[in-house]
Amino acid sequence: MKYIIKRKKNYYFKIRIPKVLNSYFKISSYFVKSLETVNAVNAEKNAKILLNKINYIKQSIKMNVDKNKILALVEDLTNTIFTETEHDLYNVDKVEDTVFALTLEDKLTSYKNAYSEQNYTIVENEAISILKSLGIKYNENDFNTICKQLLENHIQNLKIIFNKIENKEYYEPNIAEKLGFNVIKKEQVIIEEEVVVEEDLNSVTLEEAYIIFIENAEIGDAMLKSYPKYFSFLIKLLGENRDISTIKKTDFINFKNKLNKEKHYNELLEVSTKKRYVQFTNKFFKHFYGNDLIKISVQIEQYKEKLKDKIVKKKENYSIEELGKWYKWALNIDDLNLKWITLLAIFNGFGTSEMTRLEKHNVIKVEGVWCVQVAFTEIKKTKNLNRIRIIPLNLNLIKLGFLEYVDSLNNGFIFTINNKQFSRKMTDINRKFVTTNPKRTFHRIRANFINTLVQSGERAEYVAAVVGQSQEFKITLEDYSDKINVKILSKTLKKINYKF
Repeated sequence: MKYIIKRKKNYYFKIRIPKVLNSYFKISSYFVKSLETVNAVNAEKNAKILLNKINYIKQSIKMNVDKNKILALVEDLTNTIFTETEHDLYNVDKVEDTVFALTLEDKLTSYKNAYSEQNYTIVENEAISILKSLGIKYNENDFNTICKQLLENHIQNLKIIFNKIENKEYYEPNIAEKLGFNVIKKEQVIIEEEVVVEEDLNSVTLEEAYIIFIENAEIGDAMLKSYPKYFSFLIKLLGENRDISTIKKTDFINFKNKLNKEKHYNELLEVSTKKRYVQFTNKFFKHFYGNDLIKISVQIEQYKEKLKDKIVKKKENYSIEELGKWYKWALNIDDLNLKWITLLAIFNGFGTSEMTRLEKHNVIKVEGVWCVQVAFTEIKKTKNLNRIRIIPLNLNLIKLGFLEYVDSLNNGFIFTINNKQFSRKMTDINRKFVTTNPKRTFHRIRANFINTLVQSGERAEYVAAVVGQSQEFKITLEDYSDKINVKILSKTLKKINYKF
């Protein structure tokens, strides 16, 4: 997130104060606040809490709320405390904005996945601690039984907390009422058999919600280009100038039928595009449900592809002979951009967008091991939080001279080619020197890398940590970030030993 800065290992939130708020922040043109964490993932979540509060203040000013009440909201912003435990949820105005609540769903999912896969690593330490404190001798079966019971307990407890949040059991009176706002609620009043609905002065239209969403949601550039067409469809579905607080689940009964008839350039949408529309819809309304602007949780079921379509579209990995062709081609190419990006893909499994964003300072030594840091930057954003990681450099790359190459460069980006330019070049090279099979693209080198580790029997969480694709293995970054160090991952990378 662009509003996060790091100072002496700690993360801070820094944002230029919007013009409408200048009179409330007279001392400085920037609002800076500690995010109270040294963890990048938690910093991201805490920053979103502050952004939500700032946007709430902006909306309040837009609605001409009394100045003293705005000052109270500003004070609430500056005094924000980032809660960490369930106990901290009591007497909090907006429970759903706390760190604990924001990470609750991820924790519940990780426990459920661990339980279904009988993967007890997530509670191993807890089980060992309990058994030691009780002085109980145990065998492997006993240990697994205890771990299973612990997982069941965690899942049950998290479900209870989730329901308590849904039922507002932690809440104090609503902050608006607490601060003395004249809150006008929608109420139905029967007068001579007619139903009259009082106007909600705090309403937000679908068009206004779209602007808020674009400004605040984490959206990749490719997705952003698709949103205007998507919202054009959404407005046709729900109605122009629709107050989002009046949207109901019944509005989406014919969502897929209408989407199946939607056209771009007089052609029906492809299944992949319709899938994105479903994804956008769920993400859009989840954002506003989480901010109390709508009362329902919209969750449209994703399109299911037929088996024959999956088989036709399924990509293929390279054979070891074809991967060897890539390796030999990279060793003999004069273009150092193409050479090292290809070798990094082969031996470290990096994605193209990750490699083209690397800077000289991202090649670092950690615990005596040379590593590559995939970091967040505003110029070249990471695909998701799992991609932010520090990974040991494969020894083959060191032997081939990658460190000397980096050392010869000035500070700044290691490569002068961007993702799009590189992909175009590699498509031609792939067809000319490697294979004419359209299902084997340059990106499949990364799949070969992952498959090699999996087939060698490497633990799934280690593979996930290396490639930054933890969702594929149904575990989250929080589950392994404190357990897997670079020395362990170095051993994992030694299993990448292709027989070219």
